[in-house]
Amino acid sequence: MAVTVRERTLPSGDSHWQVDIRVRLTDGTTHRERHKAPGSTRAQALRWARQREAHILRHGPQGKESTKKKQAKPRPVVPTFAEFAPRFLQDHVVANRLSPTTRRDYENTIKHHLNPVLGDIRLDRLERRGEHVLTNDRGRHLTPNSLVRRLRVAQRHAGLAPCGPHILRHTFCSHLVLRGVHVRTIQKLAGHAELSTTEVYMHLVSEAEDDAIRRLRGEDDEE
Repeated sequence: MAVTVRERTLPSGDSHWQVDIRVRLTDGTTHRERHKAPGSTRAQALRWARQREAHILRHGPQGKESTKKKQAKPRPVVPTFAEFAPRFLQDHVVANRLSPTTRRDYENTIKHHLNPVLGDIRLDRLERRGEHVLTNDRGRHLTPNSLVRRLRVAQRHAGLAPCGPHILRHTFCSHLVLRGVHVRTIQKLAGHAELSTTEVYMHLVSEAEDDAIRRLRGEDDEE
């Protein structure tokens, strides 16, 4: 066993006491440690070194406290998007008492649109691909021509007649109207400069109500 203490001067001009501890362990091996000792005097540094030496002889190089600190903590398991979705619905939709219609919209969006694409991806692997909703494979916004081409391909696969990109906003506004969203909110979301443009979609409300009455009367079954 040996303990040495020396003053070490740094290039900055500052200095501190460095201790060199050598201890022969019970298995016959020699353990050596070097530390910057606490304290401003040689006596304080030597006292700390002797305490450290005694600690090593009693508990080993790691020591009881150090061993506890160095035990690997289990890493938290990051859920996939599909695993996280029910918790989101419970903690956000249910906890905030959102309407049944809003809850149904969330559930449908997650089930039919998000889970098929993101369901198997862990949350820490999800990446934001820019500020645009419609992007190419590199996360850049689509040009008008590329958007039209992609839309025509989707329409062809769905067996729909070709139509321009304006159908997307038209469908968006129509769904909002049928779900009872206020006309001013729809105007803002659609980016309409004039309220009259948005009010064009409001006829869908009366049509939906008329359709509901016809269904109640069973008139659809007679046709």
